[in-house]
Amino acid sequence: MFVLKFEWFKKKLGKLIWDGVVQVYQELLFIIKMVILLLQRQIQHYFLVVIPKITIIY
Repeated sequence: MFVLKFEWFKKKLGKLIWDGVVQVYQELLFIIKMVILLLQRQIQHYFLVVIPKITIIY
């Protein structure tokens, strides 16, 4: 009986840990996507606004 409970507990704990790992991975992916989007916007701004201004000045 004790061994059975221990196995069940171990399985539950393993699932909880795995779910936690998956959730952290998904959150990291989301953060990385947001950073990439932000960088894309900054780069677009640089190429569309900053560089044309520099070329107009010269």
